Amino acid sequence: MTDAAPTVAARHTLKLAPVDPALVDGEQAGPGLDLEGFSVSLVCPVLNEVHGLEAVLPHIPAYIGQLVIVDGGSTDGSLDTVRRLRPDATVIAQPGRGKGNALKAGVGIATGDIVVTMDADGSMHPSDIDSAVRTLLSGCDFVKGSRALAGGGSTDFTRLRQAGNTFLTRVSNLLFGKKYTDITYGFNAYWRGVVMDLEHLADGFEFEIQIAVRAARSGLRIAEVPCFETDRIGGTSKLHAGRDGWGIFRVLVTEAIPRRRTKVRALADLYLAEAHHGPEPELVVSRDLRSVR
Repeated sequence: MTDAAPTVAARHTLKLAPVDPALVDGEQAGPGLDLEGFSVSLVCPVLNEVHGLEAVLPHIPAYIGQLVIVDGGSTDGSLDTVRRLRPDATVIAQPGRGKGNALKAGVGIATGDIVVTMDADGSMHPSDIDSAVRTLLSGCDFVKGSRALAGGGSTDFTRLRQAGNTFLTRVSNLLFGKKYTDITYGFNAYWRGVVMDLEHLADGFEFEIQIAVRAARSGLRIAEVPCFETDRIGGTSKLHAGRDGWGIFRVLVTEAIPRRRTKVRALADLYLAEAHHGPEPELVVSRDLRSVR
C-alpha cells in the first residue's frame, strides 16, 4: 500500500455531488476544459459490480457523449443499476472472457473521437477523465493514468502487487525506452483509431499493457496523468497477481521482438488539424480502426 496525504485521499473520494455541467457542441465541459467540438466515449467492463456502478455512474462527466458498458455475464443486478442510473448507456454482452476481451468489444463500437477506458468497481474516479482528455487535446496521442505521479497514489496496493508493478514497469521502460511510472494501471485515453487490429490483441489484463508499450514503441506522443486508486466498492477482484503478472511479463517480452509489426497510429495531429483548419482530404481515419491512408 502506498502512503498518501489525507488531503489527497479526501479529494478523490466518490462521496461528492454528481457532475452536472451542460455541454453542447464543444462548449465548456467544466473548468478549463473545452472539447473543441470533439466527442468522447467511455468504455467500462463490468462483471458483478453493482455497488461500484452505483458510486461511479452518477459522477461521469456530462460531456461523455457515449457510455459503453460491456457486461461479462453479471448476476448481481449490475445491468439493472446501469439502466436505472444511465438509461442512455450502450450495453453489450461480452463475446468472450477476460478484461481485454471486454475492452476490445467496447472500443470496437466506440464512436467518440476520444476513447477513455476505466474500471467500474469504484477504484478509479471519473474526475480523472478531465485531465486525460485535456492532455489529448494538447496534442498527445495516448494518455495513461499513473498512481506514482505526484497527486496520485493507492490504498489498494498490496506489497506483492506493488513489487510486481515496479518490476514490470522497469522491464517495460528498459525494453521500449519510454519512462512510464505505472505500466499496469488500467486507466487509459487515446484518440479513436490509435489502437488497431483489435482481434490480434490480448484478451486478458495484458491488453492494457500491450497498447501502452506499442504506443511507446511507435514513437507516439505519450503522457501520464496522476490518478488515485481506492479500494474497490463491493464485488470481487478479477486480478490474480501471480498469473496475470506472468502474462504481462510474457507480453512485454513478445512485444519487444523486432520483427513484430506495430499496430498503432499517431492521430492527434490529424484530429486537431481538422478541428483548427478544416479537413485534410489526403488523410482519412478508417471507421474500423484498422488503417489511416
